[in-house]
Amino acid sequence: MLPPGLPAHGAPGLRPPWPRPALDQPGEEKVSLDVDAHGIARLVHRPPEQQQQGPPVPPARGLVSAAVAMAGVPGKSSEQRNAIAPGACGEFGGGAAFCADVVRHSGSDAVTLAQRVHAVLERGHSAVVDVVGDCTESERLDITHGEVQVRAAEGSGQVRLQLPGLRVKGGRLHLHGLMVCTHEEITVQGGELLCTDCHITSKNGCGVLCLREARLLLNNCEVSHCMRSGIGVNGKHAVIELRGCRVVQNNFSGIGVNHQARSIVLSGNRIADNGYHGIWLNAGVVAQWLGGHISGNRLKSKDGPGTLLGYTEDMGLSSGSVPFSVP
Repeated sequence: MLPPGLPAHGAPGLRPPWPRPALDQPGEEKVSLDVDAHGIARLVHRPPEQQQQGPPVPPARGLVSAAVAMAGVPGKSSEQRNAIAPGACGEFGGGAAFCADVVRHSGSDAVTLAQRVHAVLERGHSAVVDVVGDCTESERLDITHGEVQVRAAEGSGQVRLQLPGLRVKGGRLHLHGLMVCTHEEITVQGGELLCTDCHITSKNGCGVLCLREARLLLNNCEVSHCMRSGIGVNGKHAVIELRGCRVVQNNFSGIGVNHQARSIVLSGNRIADNGYHGIWLNAGVVAQWLGGHISGNRLKSKDGPGTLLGYTEDMGLSSGSVPFSVP
């Protein structure tokens, strides 16, 4: 039978909600990444007379690229970034200002990650939390506003962050260099979740469940061993972008989409060894396949009445022929 949720009617097409700038030409307007006084990354179009000299910031393509640029901070070493004290201002490459409270969290005191983030946001719009060592949290992390980055502290490797749950209901949350293990599935609704170099797993539900107007952008991440699908979409008007990710060994499908989205872009991902399908798309759903690997899923590589542009059946292999069709 079909999964719950009524699909909207009419094909949405593929309309990225952000500009995709062409390569810069001499004397033409250029696109660069600036960070404002609140630490918010923005794509900025500059006419020739306003272009700065010195090392340029590479043109950002989509919000994933902006998130990667924020995490890397062109022109500054990771030691310099981590040295920015709470409430102090630093500088990104190109002279752009960066101001945010940066705090460290080890889980060794009585303060939870949620309490620490919310305390910082009470003082301003942005918060950066360096997680020192593996942490087991007793409280769910809810993000409803502001710009929050939670990242592994310098020299910590990939840090394990265990949470009862994580919900993004507004604002933007950027996770970097973390293994995120949740009891409840991560949910995104009306907010934005960006993950870079992360591993996501969920004991109950999907790895990440996107609800209405969710924005999910994963770069070089793994989503695996989740109770249901790795990525689930059960709300309209979502924006989904996965680049260079592994969505493997989930109990249901790797990616299951019930509702039409504004944009779904899958580029260079490995989607394999999931319990149902690699990708399942409901009626009217359109997604874009920009290369990658899909194989070894128990039922089919791609199933459902939706359309996966750029993909043909001979691109993926499926093992098994169990008559089951729920993603």
